Amino acid sequence: MDLYRFCSHEEAKLLSQGVTITNTTNHNFDGKGGSTSVGFCMTQDEPQKAWRSLKGISTLDVCLHLDIPEELLTKSKGKYIEYDMEHSYDSILVAIVYKDEWCITELRPEWLKETIPLETFVPDCELEAVRELENYKRKIYKTLLRPTTMTLEEKATKFVDHCQAVVTSEGNLYSEAAVYSAYLTGAQEALASQWRSVADKLPEDEEYVLIDGPKGVEPAVWNERYQAWDGAEGDDYMYEKDAVRAWMPIPESPETDNHV
Repeated sequence: MDLYRFCSHEEAKLLSQGVTITNTTNHNFDGKGGSTSVGFCMTQDEPQKAWRSLKGISTLDVCLHLDIPEELLTKSKGKYIEYDMEHSYDSILVAIVYKDEWCITELRPEWLKETIPLETFVPDCELEAVRELENYKRKIYKTLLRPTTMTLEEKATKFVDHCQAVVTSEGNLYSEAAVYSAYLTGAQEALASQWRSVADKLPEDEEYVLIDGPKGVEPAVWNERYQAWDGAEGDDYMYEKDAVRAWMPIPESPETDNHV
């Protein structure tokens, strides 16, 4: 079956070097992830279409064109974004939806047909904007955890302003009050957590955590088998173990009946 997968440069390099890679991550993350997929996730959508649906969700360094025997694949549901595509340079986010995708826990190099650089089909202006947004999110993570004299309320207000500036062009999914409340709740929970040195202790296998690595603070998944850090979705190799100095668990959201 012809399939496409967006991933990191590191993952693509391993396959091109003849390395078989394995991933058993359950992307549901105990209900947090939404996806029903396990392992490596792929779509039948052409890259030009899939790119827009996956920006902000998957790592989008390169696109792999794969030919995998259908009997080895598991059909599942994955998280995608729908846009109003009336104007190619002014797409408006409509909704987050769940679409059919195919997953597998092992990728073999002989299934790789080609590696397609995003630059060959994504407009330069859009590619640059999304990568700037990813860098911005990393800065936000660092801001959340950096010591400061600002009150939580002041930081929440500042965070709302930042969110408005970033997502206005694609439509706001949540009200300012919802973003403010979510920030306060998350910050209060985060204060109860502590950074843990990689030298002292590592996360559980496939545990979703925050790491302090080469690019600053960002989410990741610990891969016990390969002693490495995978991307936030758990299906992209990111860093070797020693490239990360410290990590911290992501607190559970408190259960409440009050919704903004």
